[in-house]
Parts: sequence; structure tokens; C-alpha cells
Amino acid sequence: MNSKAVAAIAIVAVVIVAAVAVWQLTGDDGGSDEPKGDSIMVTDSSGRTIEVSLPVERVAICDPTIVEIFAMSVGEGWEDYVCLLPEDIKTREPAKWDLLLESYPELADVPMCGDVFSTGAIPAQLIYETEADLVLLAGATVNYMPGMEEQIEALGDGISVVYLEFYDKSFTDGIAESNYGILGDIMGTSETADKVVDFYNEKLDYVMDAIAGESREFSYYVELPGSDQSVYGNVVAMGCPEFNVLGGNNICDSAAGVDMDWNLEKMLEPDGDGPDYIVLVCTPYYGGLSTLGYGASPTDGELADAVSGYLDRPGWSDLGAVKDGNVLLCYGELRNSVFGLVDLYSVAMMIYPDLVTQEDLDGVIAGLDELSPFGFEGTWSYLVGA
Repeated sequence: MNSKAVAAIAIVAVVIVAAVAVWQLTGDDGGSDEPKGDSIMVTDSSGRTIEVSLPVERVAICDPTIVEIFAMSVGEGWEDYVCLLPEDIKTREPAKWDLLLESYPELADVPMCGDVFSTGAIPAQLIYETEADLVLLAGATVNYMPGMEEQIEALGDGISVVYLEFYDKSFTDGIAESNYGILGDIMGTSETADKVVDFYNEKLDYVMDAIAGESREFSYYVELPGSDQSVYGNVVAMGCPEFNVLGGNNICDSAAGVDMDWNLEKMLEPDGDGPDYIVLVCTPYYGGLSTLGYGASPTDGELADAVSGYLDRPGWSDLGAVKDGNVLLCYGELRNSVFGLVDLYSVAMMIYPDLVTQEDLDGVIAGLDELSPFGFEGTWSYLVGA
């Protein structure tokens, strides 16, 4: 667990007590005992069954990874429902935020809340002030934070809270249905949401069927690097969801993720060639390269320069993956939604080039661009090549 998580856990008890005290002083239970009308029962991506009063009119989005999930589930007019946005969308994916403001300038006037993970608390007061009737939280965050259910119960019966998450459940059975599908049911936009679900499942099945007869016996190394390319990054954060589908053995599997001594000894041992494939998962959230992402259009030369700092690390020139050009740079934030198909296809192309092609990847990107209300234009991966 990283220092951010430890800090959140350490303060959560204090935050809960303080938040409850505020609610008691204001006498505001955040909801009404009077039903608004019909309701629907849904099961979210964390297996929680929630009753949601209908119609939903004001939605609080409390994590930047949920913005595109909500937008693609609702389609045209999605922005009209949003009453609260996460402040860290500006720093986690600044290029996407700029795109959103360009497409929907009214979002600049929507109130913003702090990072739930850092604060250890849901933004209760802002939820009340913005009169939200549906709150969307990242399950990958709140499931690891003690006291979260108590905070949710304190909001009152008039506010429904749904957990959404792709982060550590990408490419698992029913993941699209439990994110996009339930939002379509809640918002009355099932026709739109089901197109996303069907597309995701179709493209996932295509890869799984294509490699069904392969042995999948290979080794790989996945790293989440920071701003200094010469310093090794985390080998646990962001996980390895693509390889859960594609196979292989992780050559660096330290549970801690940040103690690289054993990992480097294993990877750079003199009598071996190291991993067969290397994937570098870059994201501005951890200070990684900004060469990839929304609106990015770097040249091949610029991409080669960007990755050269990793390839120049001591010992890397002797690694089999580097010699063979099997080093992939990809944009990590895609893993939080159906956009993660791009990472899956990019890695699959590197490992199984005869089975998953550039044409296949281009088809995925074009389909996602059509399904997203604000488009999906940018540069998402780069394979070094031999």
C-alpha cells in the first residue's frame, strides 16, 4: 500500500467524526423521506445492491475516472446532469479536461470536490449543497478505505451512491454491464449504454478467441514510471489487466511494488535475457511522460526520443525485449474504462502480431471515438519495434 493510502486510512476516523458532527449541527440529513416517484434496484461493480429513486436529475461525479463512463452511458446531454466534478481531473488528465471544456464550456461552472482518496472522505457538504440525488464513486478507491459505508449511510435515504470501477477489474465477466449497463438503466438511456457494453464484449471476445489456441508461455515486465526515466517506478500500481487475458509470467512480481532490489536482480541476471516483453504504463497522474494522451500527435521521432531514456538504463540493452523491439509505451489512464480495450489490443499486437493487427486496433479506436460524446482522438501507444 502506498503512502497516499496510508495517509488516507490514518485520517479517516477523524474525518468521519467531523463530518457527522457537521451534519448534526446543520440538522440536514441530505435527503427526504418522501419518495420522488419510481425506483430501480441495481447491483454495482462492487456487488452492492442499491435502490435508486427515479428520475435522477443531479449527479455528483467524485472521481475523474468516472467522467467518461457516465458520458458514454448517457450520451448526448450527459453534461446537463452533472452537478459536481472532481478537482483532480485537472491534474490527472489535463488534456482531457481541456477537451471537455472546449466541448462543454458550461462544465467550468460546475462545483468541484477534493480527491476522495487523499481526504479519506466523500464530499458530503458539497453533495448537499449541489442537491445531488445520485453520487458516483470509484470502487477501487472506497473499497480500500475503512468507514466509507458509514459515511454513505449518513448521507440519508434521498441520495443514492453507486460504485463504479474498471481499475482492477478490467476484462472480467460482466464488468461493462456493472458500470455502463446500470447507468443506462438508472438514467433511462439503456439503448446508448448497451451499445457500449456490446462493443466492449465483442472486442474482448475477439482477442480471447484469436489467442485461444496459443500456449501463452512468455515472460513480461510492467512498470508505472515517474518523471525521471532513469529511476525505476512501481511494478504494482495500475496492475497488469492485459496480461490477465493474454497470458505470460510476470518476471518482477514483488508484492510491495516499490522495493526493486529483488526485481532488478531477477530481471537483469547475467545468465538470462530478461523478459520477453516490456510495457511502460505512463500517466501524468504519477508524473510520467505527457507524450501520449488526448490530443497528442507526436511524430515517430518524438516517440522514439521519449522512450530512449528507458532503453538507456544500465543493462537494458542486453535484454531480449529491447533487442527484439518488444517494448511498448502506453497511456495508463485508459485502463479505467472501456477505453482500456486500446491497451489490450496494443499489447496483443506486440505478443501475437499475426493474430491481432494494426487494423484491428484501428477499428477499436474508431469505434470508441464514435461511442464517446466528446470523441477519442489522441495517441495512445507506441511500440519500439526491432
